[in-house]
Amino acid sequence: MKKFLILVAVFALFTISPVFAVTVNMGNDNVTVIDNSGTIVLEVGNLTKNYTLSARLIANQSFDIVNVTFYMPYGIVNMTPCNGGTGFSRVNATTVSCIVAVNSVTQPAPPDTTPIGVTVNLTITANISAFSFYTAAQAFNFTFTSRNVTGIINSTIRNITAVSSRRNPRPEAVETSTSNASLTFTFWNQSDKGYKVMTPIYTFNPTLGRPELANNSYGEILYFDKSFFEGPNFMKLWSYNLTFRIIFTGGLGAANYTIRSPINNSQFPTQSLTPLFIQTNEIQDFITNVTRNFTMGIPNPNSFTAYWNGTNYTQTVLLSSRGLNVSFTGGAAAGSDQSISLLSVSIPNETVANMTNNTDITVLFTMTNITACGTTSCTTSPIFVNSQSISGWSPDSPPQFGSALNISYVMNVTNAFTNYTLDNLSISIMQPMNVTMVSGSRTEQFNMTRLSSVRISVWNGSVFVENLSVIRRESNFSFSDTHGPSGANVTLFITTFDVVLSSSAHVNGSFGWEPNSNGIVLINFTAEMTFPILNETAPPSGAAGTANQYNVTTNQPQRAPLNLTGKVPGLDNSSTGINVTVDGVQVASSNLTIGSLILKDVTSGQHVISVTYSVPAATTTTAATTTVPSGGTTPKKDVASVNAAPGVVSKLKYDEKDIGIKEIQIEVKNSANDVRITVTKLTGQPASVTHTISGRVFQYIEINTENLASDNIKSARVQFNVTKAWLINNSASDEDVILNRYINTTGWQKLKTTKLSESPVEVLFDAETPGFSVFAVTTEKTITTTTTANATTTVPATTAATTTIPAKPADSAAVTFLIAAVLVIAYLLLKRNKRK
Repeated sequence: MKKFLILVAVFALFTISPVFAVTVNMGNDNVTVIDNSGTIVLEVGNLTKNYTLSARLIANQSFDIVNVTFYMPYGIVNMTPCNGGTGFSRVNATTVSCIVAVNSVTQPAPPDTTPIGVTVNLTITANISAFSFYTAAQAFNFTFTSRNVTGIINSTIRNITAVSSRRNPRPEAVETSTSNASLTFTFWNQSDKGYKVMTPIYTFNPTLGRPELANNSYGEILYFDKSFFEGPNFMKLWSYNLTFRIIFTGGLGAANYTIRSPINNSQFPTQSLTPLFIQTNEIQDFITNVTRNFTMGIPNPNSFTAYWNGTNYTQTVLLSSRGLNVSFTGGAAAGSDQSISLLSVSIPNETVANMTNNTDITVLFTMTNITACGTTSCTTSPIFVNSQSISGWSPDSPPQFGSALNISYVMNVTNAFTNYTLDNLSISIMQPMNVTMVSGSRTEQFNMTRLSSVRISVWNGSVFVENLSVIRRESNFSFSDTHGPSGANVTLFITTFDVVLSSSAHVNGSFGWEPNSNGIVLINFTAEMTFPILNETAPPSGAAGTANQYNVTTNQPQRAPLNLTGKVPGLDNSSTGINVTVDGVQVASSNLTIGSLILKDVTSGQHVISVTYSVPAATTTTAATTTVPSGGTTPKKDVASVNAAPGVVSKLKYDEKDIGIKEIQIEVKNSANDVRITVTKLTGQPASVTHTISGRVFQYIEINTENLASDNIKSARVQFNVTKAWLINNSASDEDVILNRYINTTGWQKLKTTKLSESPVEVLFDAETPGFSVFAVTTEKTITTTTTANATTTVPATTAATTTIPAKPADSAAVTFLIAAVLVIAYLLLKRNKRK
């Protein structure tokens, strides 16, 4: 006779104390089984919580218990030893067992008639694979055997439901058609053992054409099979591995399941599960320039990867080759509710059922925000960047080569997720330490960073605590520099500092990394760094009255500004003949800062840069100084004449450089002979002007006509130039320049002004005017610098590797670019030898 007793667990809203008994009559003897487990709230997936199943066995005679066997759903794990019989084992596809050995119990000697008994305990936890569907009941039971009590006493079956833990809740399965199958989850956890986010975290700015610090944005976490410097072959976004099996317990046939998320994504749009697509493309190695295969895992709701017993398929190929239909039904648009449907799994017939039976099916899921990016989804992560700041050096203010700087990087991050997070997650800061270069028989080695000056500290709520929960790792990266005149083998030594974020082990006592914990991690990294020089010609003298030239070869891995200040002595706003080329192509003035010499936007890869310029002699007066109104000097004039006829645009040229007028064009209504137009550059605002002009004045000009009445002018245009030196000194851009005409009765009139062209030293403009009088060239607003990409540059190879990721607007989730320390490689991937 077999009867089953289930130890009752009480879950969440169902608070029931499981106290019940089963009495088995054996002749004149009784054995009673009492459940002593008490109230149990079982949270599936929360391994920090343990639960004790407890049974009290009472009898009125001696009995020798050999084993007690607990039968439990798949995913229930013992936390105390299963020390009897076969121990812990898998009974079948959906059930596990744990056998506990129990000592013999002897009845007291007469006349003592007190019942005898023994308590059997088993401590368990429920991993993420326990239960297919949380609100459906599943059975726990145990059996025990006795040598001197005939028969096997079994518990009465008790069905128990479970709830998902708040942290990383697993999807669940609902059978949507009658079958002899059950769906069992075999794995739901992060796909890789540990993840790192390289910092500082950048987002790509399409206007600047390069990355910039991300604030108030998520930071993407990328997993590589090797470090960045070892030439990784595999990269994917962080993800969870969902693996399940469909097990037929009866006849084979059709079966259909809906797998759904426990999270309602209309309430939590930032935590929508989206499957990954694993694909292999050819990329160009940024070091060797050789193409090679590179495998990526990117979010793609329309075409994703489904693994069949470890073999990579797309879901469409899986359907065509195996007949199993696994489709993403969760959607990737605002309003999607994945708690209704996430995946649809369909087995159409017996043939497919036979192939699929007890086979692992795997889909990798990352997180996306289905509302923040319009028609496309933005990837999100447990890293939310509240703020970041860099001092001492940043990609926007590159250091001079050979300089020594104290740099500081402060990062404030938090876990913004409500339901999901990652274990063993690290914030990593990479720091180049030293470089060894071998060229022929010559070896050079120099330190990049003073190790004793490197500091990384974590805020504990009141002060920064040095090196708290920071793991330090050493690595090196070797490559051949073939771009210099003689070539060199270079080895770069790097130290990586990892600040470990974990929900189970706090970085310090002031914050946690549990979802929705509002814990904040504030990291302060400082270091003293030296920036080596490049493969270059010796810097020119820059002496007064000389022509100078400087050439340099660079090879930088990321698009960023390049600072050549200090390599071009004497180059300033007074220099003439300034010409800067990158790979033989002249750099536009909008991409230069003169005074120092900063190329605002240099793409990744190898470049040959050449700078030529002339330093004026000490007695030379430059255009930049003569164009500023100062008063007290003799005004400069230039006169041009023309015979004007109707229907013809007459052009008057002006050769006097310092007056700033290049050409005047007029069209007359009636013929006019010997038209003379005089242009005078004034030294300041003339007395006849009684209205003060707003903005900053480049110069005042007076234009007078002879033999041309104002009512005979059909149209007129003025072409004038402004020096770039004046624009730079006044924080202005060419878009801000305006030609103003003074009218005695009304004051200053702004004229429509258009840029025509530019040279290395000046910008030429054109303005239409209804007549001639006193004019003023002004600028009225401060420039907001916009980096313009060199038209001849190429897209970095690293960008090509990620072009298959769905496009995102500029304010979408932040892309984790190479950390600022890696940008320093731009200055390390080069030989130090000077050409003699």
